[in-house]
Amino acid sequence: MQNIAKKSIESQEETKFNNTESFVEQLPSGPEFFEMLDAQLRHLARITIINTIQDEFEKFIAAAPYQRSDNRHDSRNGFRYRNFETRFGEIKDIPVPRSRRCGKFEN
Repeated sequence: MQNIAKKSIESQEETKFNNTESFVEQLPSGPEFFEMLDAQLRHLARITIINTIQDEFEKFIAAAPYQRSDNRHDSRNGFRYRNFETRFGEIKDIPVPRSRRCGKFEN
């Protein structure tokens, strides 16, 4: 019984290795690889920036979207869109929330 389980694990490991080889073979080479990598890094940076701004804005008005609270300082009033220059290149159209009464939310 143990031999069967051991062979099954070994075959799974070989399959993982074979899949890794085919994955590496599918990757572009040279400048195309670095263009793809830069695009992925810009995408991850965009997601990180948007999530960070949203978290900070929730702290700024003391409420999550659609949350009713006595501690709420203000309410949301749409978005403005800004571009950010990063070391990965320009990231366009980041939605920056606006507040209704408290004035500008500085990012």
